[in-house]
Parts: sequence; C-alpha cells; structure tokens
Amino acid sequence: MRNYLILFMLAVASVVSYGQELKTPGDSLSYCYGFLSTRGLMAGENDLMRTPEDLKEYIAGLEESEFKPSLSQELLVGKDNPSYGVGAMQAIFFLNSLEHSDSVSVSIEDMVAGLNDGAGENFARMDTARCSRFLKENPIKKLILPNDSAAFRTASYALGMLASYPRDLDKYLADMELDGKPDRVMYAKGYAAGLSKMKVPTSSREMGRRLGDSVNQGMDMIGVEIDKKLYIEGAKAGVWLAEPLIPFDDADQYVNDFFEKSIVVTQKEE
Repeated sequence: MRNYLILFMLAVASVVSYGQELKTPGDSLSYCYGFLSTRGLMAGENDLMRTPEDLKEYIAGLEESEFKPSLSQELLVGKDNPSYGVGAMQAIFFLNSLEHSDSVSVSIEDMVAGLNDGAGENFARMDTARCSRFLKENPIKKLILPNDSAAFRTASYALGMLASYPRDLDKYLADMELDGKPDRVMYAKGYAAGLSKMKVPTSSREMGRRLGDSVNQGMDMIGVEIDKKLYIEGAKAGVWLAEPLIPFDDADQYVNDFFEKSIVVTQKEE
C-alpha cells in the first residue's frame, strides 16, 4: 500500500525583515505576492487599469473579496473524478493567461459550447478536423479577428472543441499523483464548468474581486494561506498607491525562493 505525504517548507532559510509589518514568512509572502501579482497586471496592455480611478477601483475590488476560492471544493476535487478536477484547474490557468495576453482573446461562451459538444461528441456544427483547419486559416488573434465577428466566435468554438481532446491527460494525472484512469469527457466537462464559473472581468473593480477570489485557489494544497490585509497592502504598492515596504527585485526574489524551496516528500511503500 502506498501512502503519500506531501510536505511543503513554509519558511525560507532566512526572512528578510522590513519593519514591524512583516513579522513572519507568511506575512512576507502575502505582501510580496500582492506586490508582484498586481505589478504584473500593469506590465502589459490592460485596458481596465489605465487611470488613477481605475487603480483605486481595483483595490476596492480586492477589499470586497473574501479571499476564498471562488471555485467550489466539489469542482476542484472533480466530483470524485480527478479528470474533471484537472479540467477545472486548466480553466483557471487558461483564464489567467488571457488576462496577461495582449494578442489573444476568446469568446468564453462559444469556447464552453465547443467543450460541451466535444464532451458529447456532437459534431453537428464542426468536427475536430474542420476545427483544426478553421483555426489554421483564422488564427484567434485580436489583430486578425475582430471580437464581434462571426469568425471570432467560430474560432472560439473550435478552440473549445479541440481542447476537449487533451494530450497527455494521463501524464497530468500521474504528475499530480491522482488515482483513476484518464477520462476525456469528464476533463472537458470540468474545463467548461471552470470557464463558466470564472467569467472575464469587465472593470478594474471586478478584476480586483476576481483576483482576490483566486489568490488562495489551490494554496491549501501546499499548506499556505495568503493574508488578505497584507496582500492588499502589497497590491497598493504594486499600483503606486503606497510606498513599497520591500524593493520590487527583493520581493520577486523572495517569492521565487519561497516556492523553489518548497519540498515535496513522498513516502513510498513501507
């Protein structure tokens, strides 16, 4: 019988102290994480955060969030099907990548339709071969396909259809040490459910709320809980509404060191 014990180091070897505000490794991580993630939102083109008022609204959205995962535990554990849970997590990664991209956009509604049709092997609208050809001929880029065009919506549908046929699902399950056979249909359903739950923000305030809801998503798996107050203090520094307690480069190094020094201990058969 195999028993797996996952232990993560919650403190780095030495904690850099910057005043009384950051007393523990958890305090430092919460502040630095807020600082970095918010500054990251400002790095590319972000139409929602352009004016000083937008930045204040973003912080207000963070303050309104409960800093609890917005996807239910039932969704993440996959309703007793790990492939469903992996699909839901993939939805989070995909949406986060969209937020930081200045070249790619999709219609979530049409992508979800494609995922659901793929799960049900409903090819009345398009089969996978046609989806592949369409995306090759119509790259889903903002500069090529206007967001209000029929081609944009069709490309989004095709993207969802193809996403319902994941490569290396068995490898994802093995890497995450999840039991059970790969289930393409449940993966696609989990992916669609995740996209439906996490809608794309249309204002800086909504962006703040959504980010706050996702900050602790999956953190319990590594024994970490981000402190809301300190994360927001870091976020304020990230949008230049407060003086940073830590220089940006030091904060970046601290977060990288924290996760690099996380240790996974696997206890194999006795």
